[in-house]
Formats: sequence, structure tokens, C-alpha cells
Amino acid sequence: MNPAADLQLRELHEAAGVIKRQIIIVHVSTELDFETAFATASKQMAAVLLVVQDPFYNSQREQLVAIAARYKLPVMYPLREFAEIGGLVSYDLFAWRSKMITHKTAIFRQINKAYLTAHHDALEFPDGQIVLLTALVEGQKATVLQLPAEPKTESEAEAQERAAYAG
Repeated sequence: MNPAADLQLRELHEAAGVIKRQIIIVHVSTELDFETAFATASKQMAAVLLVVQDPFYNSQREQLVAIAARYKLPVMYPLREFAEIGGLVSYDLFAWRSKMITHKTAIFRQINKAYLTAHHDALEFPDGQIVLLTALVEGQKATVLQLPAEPKTESEAEAQERAAYAG
């Protein structure tokens, strides 16, 4: 294990004690251990799995996401790259600290439709940045307004055309 993962595990133990929940730690050190780890979590009826930040796990993204889908277990991953390839959700807070959204408008769209286990609702901002609604963090919010079915002005018609093209 690396120091960052050790810190995450200590913090998880502390948090679990506060909310009186049990956590199960399953160590994985080789690719072959993934199958056993997911089988153990499934057998113990784990409500959710959390993959800690570790270069080894990050290098095995595709395998982790595929096994989670096969076992139908909800998994939180340390980097958004996991979610981009079909993982359920990531808790990559560093990416959000370094990249604040300043736009006031966005187009609502769906992405990653080929990944059945992934969330699809997203916002596309004028600079081309796409953010999953599930990736919004505390203090950020999105209000989605539906455009009128029949545009009343030329600018509404242009906005609908842009939205149809982006979706």
C-alpha cells in the first residue's frame, strides 16, 4: 500500500466508527486478486465498494470497471477516468479544486450512453467542458430550464438548434 491509501483507510475507519458502520478491507496486490475481492464483497453483501487512490488500481481501470459491472456492485473510484469508461462514480475532488466552472449557461445532454452502468446526464459549457451532474460538489448547483417546444424568438430557435446538435 502507498501512504495516500493508508491515510484514506485510516480516515474511513474513523468515519465508520462515527456513523457506526462496519467497513470491510479487501487487499488486492495482483490482477488475479480482483476476482476474489469482488466475490468476497458480494458474498458479504457489501452496500458499496470504494477503491482507494493507488497507482496499481489506476493502471487496472478497465478490469476493475468490468468486474464491478459483472458483479453488479456499486463502486466509487478515485479518479474521474474510471467514470469516463463506465464506472459508477468517482470522488476525484482534486480535479474540482483545480478547475472551477464560471459559466452561467450550459446545454443539458447525455454522454457515455454505451456504458450501461454509468450516469449519463451532463452539462456542456460554452468552452466545450462537459460535467456529469453527479460530479457537482457542495456549493455547486445546476438549474435546468427546458426550452419552449416552439421557439418564440430567433435566439430561442438558435439555442434549440445548438442543443439538438450537441445531444
